[in-house]
Amino acid sequence: MRTRVALAYLFIAAFAHAEEANTTALEQAYRAAADHLASQLPERFADPKTCQEVFEWSHKANARIYEVSVASKETFGWKKPVEKFTEPVQLKLESVSRIPPFLRQDPNDLYHRYHSSVVVRFNTFGADENLKWRGYELVIPVSATPELQWAFPTGDDVIEAATVQCNRTAQAEMDWVKSMWDKILEYQKITGKHLKKKK
Repeated sequence: MRTRVALAYLFIAAFAHAEEANTTALEQAYRAAADHLASQLPERFADPKTCQEVFEWSHKANARIYEVSVASKETFGWKKPVEKFTEPVQLKLESVSRIPPFLRQDPNDLYHRYHSSVVVRFNTFGADENLKWRGYELVIPVSATPELQWAFPTGDDVIEAATVQCNRTAQAEMDWVKSMWDKILEYQKITGKHLKKKK
């Protein structure tokens, strides 16, 4: 009986040691994949064409915000002058996670045995690098094979995810613009005061 118990403890200890070694190897492979991704992104973020793609809807939203601000000033008699907003034109990488936020194992998946995510943080800036616009955090799913080979997103994948995030922000701003136009039109209907037509 004692022999069986001792063997059971040895088996448990050996299994735990193997799991710990496996986790360490997974984390090391994850770190290497994260470092590789992080080395690619600064150059991609610095590409003017990339920035134009990412900020396309943000620039349109800013133009609409300026228009509705001018209309609000005229309609509601605001005294403060309306200034054009500084637009985001630069992307700067802040960090790429080097430790898996979590590790989930799926023994039934022969190709993607291990699952986690990589967190990419970046900031947007105006023409002046000291003028930070917004910070974003991308959480992108990643997986590893039974041989501990991680499949990480490419630079294109990150740019696509960044564009989606910035577009969501722009859409929220467009929704605000629409609500302001509704208020302006309602006020004009009640008061009979309409915007002056531009010559």
